[in-house]
Amino acid sequence: MLSQRGKDMKVINGYKFRFYRHLSGNIDKWVCTRKNCNAYLKYYEDDLEEENLDHNHDSDSSNTLERQKLTNNLKRKAIEDICQRPSKMIHTEVLKEKSENISTEDVTRMRKCIHHARMKVHPKLPKTLEELQESVPSFLEKKNWMYINDKNSNILSLTTEQNLSFMTTYWIIT
Repeated sequence: MLSQRGKDMKVINGYKFRFYRHLSGNIDKWVCTRKNCNAYLKYYEDDLEEENLDHNHDSDSSNTLERQKLTNNLKRKAIEDICQRPSKMIHTEVLKEKSENISTEDVTRMRKCIHHARMKVHPKLPKTLEELQESVPSFLEKKNWMYINDKNSNILSLTTEQNLSFMTTYWIIT
């Protein structure tokens, strides 16, 4: 299972474990995702060497784990395929995972997660003229643009050399 941030997680008896660190002797330590819990697992090359499964909290329900798995997969797919409708993505993922205990609240949460994941990919729009004028140089680095940015009179003009040459050759005054 993958976490919300795309990291590997292990689920054992309804408890989630995240990778903590590499120890000496080629041992990987996994700890419980709840910070105040002392449960851990130690693996040596994919073989369980040592475990402490004494948790100080209840395990997550299977419905919660199933929903989290679905939403994490949907977030990843939402970024990969921006053009696909969220309802279609949710429908195909629920059918693929054969999920039966999905409520309308869960579907609403999944739709919101897809929206937030897609919004993180797009750059933030400037809200003031100052922010707009400050964002122009970073925008221009991606292509050869010609621009005028007069901050005193709040005039911003963008064009390319190809656009200017086209306008000068076909300029007709009527």
